[in-house]
Amino acid sequence: STSCNIDQSGFQGLNVDPQFVAPGVGEDYHLSDTSPAIDVCSVGHDIDLEGASRPAGIGYDIGAYEHEAVDRHLYLPVIKK
Repeated sequence: STSCNIDQSGFQGLNVDPQFVAPGVGEDYHLSDTSPAIDVCSVGHDIDLEGASRPAGIGYDIGAYEHEAVDRHLYLPVIKK
């Protein structure tokens, strides 16, 4: 779909903030956990710019890097006495 394309003209793709981790000065163009560009494409490249397999979720991500969600839940053991 054309909503999954990004080109240099800026006229293609979603017209929303992709929520990069640190664009510009920090130059980290990975997608943040809340990015609207995660899992929105039905097609894409099989590997991202860092060599990670795509898709990592239910769909391909828009951008050069595939977002890999980190499970931030803390699981504690249950100890019975």
